[in-house]
Amino acid sequence: MVAVPRRALIAPRHPAWGWRTELLFRTLRSATASVALGAPPERIRARLDRVARLGQVRPGVKVRRTTYGGLRAASFEAGGCDASAGVLLHFHGGGYAVGSLTTHHHFLADLASATRRRVVGVEYRKAPEHPFPAPVDDVVAAFRALVKSGVPAARIVVSGDSAGGGLALALVQRLRDAGEAMPAALALFSPWVCLALEGESMARNVRYDYLSKPAMERFARYYLQGTDPRNPEVSPLHADFRDLPPMLLQAGGAELLVSDIERLAERARAAGVEVRLEVWDGMFHAFHGFAGLLPEAREAFRSTGRFVRSRLPAPTVPGLRVAL
Repeated sequence: MVAVPRRALIAPRHPAWGWRTELLFRTLRSATASVALGAPPERIRARLDRVARLGQVRPGVKVRRTTYGGLRAASFEAGGCDASAGVLLHFHGGGYAVGSLTTHHHFLADLASATRRRVVGVEYRKAPEHPFPAPVDDVVAAFRALVKSGVPAARIVVSGDSAGGGLALALVQRLRDAGEAMPAALALFSPWVCLALEGESMARNVRYDYLSKPAMERFARYYLQGTDPRNPEVSPLHADFRDLPPMLLQAGGAELLVSDIERLAERARAAGVEVRLEVWDGMFHAFHGFAGLLPEAREAFRSTGRFVRSRLPAPTVPGLRVAL
């Protein structure tokens, strides 16, 4: 009998993938299938949290539980953190219905390590129990509470992955329209920027992303509950981008949402916003969450670290400290 190399048995479906990426893809696609089949959100949340708790805390990262704006939160500080430079406020993803500080523990720890800035993650209310605008109201409250605690808006970078990226863009629209001080910048990872799900990559990348359109349509229904999917606070692709802060956009070249993210970058630039767009060849949605397995994710975090530090440089005035 002829021996067949293991790699041949697991033929990667994308030319940029190795066998490890292919195996991760298959595992993730199997795990997300239950969403499209209609598993109750509370069951999915419990399952994701149980799996996430099996992981080990990243060495050298200190975690402290806290609250902002009445929301549960967690503060992450890695070795080399400059506590005087400012804060990165992060909103986690999960289709507005799942995800938590538990599921994103490693993501937040990796973000703290890469940026060498304090990272604060918050728990916002979830759909379908709390549809739009509840999650937007929550992240606005969290930002205002952080500012009230003594961190100037100009010393905050707001970040978000997937649905959390959409929330970050909704936040800055609210702040601008209210005439409030804006954060220094946005750092968005595979942001979900249009709940209409009409981007051409929804079809082009269907073989390469572990997400599926039926699953995303279900999450959109949970969140919208009658709201127009082109409302700029739920679909910031359709927003007015004037006077919004500089932004870093990172996307996977093989994800369903990449064409919407590219269109958002174009529209923001046309409105005069400074935009840095990075598209990682062959990567699926929110690949950053798998930095332990994917070198592309580690490099994306390193790029994010350079961007954040450029927006939150260490104070140069002797004796200046930011109250944290």
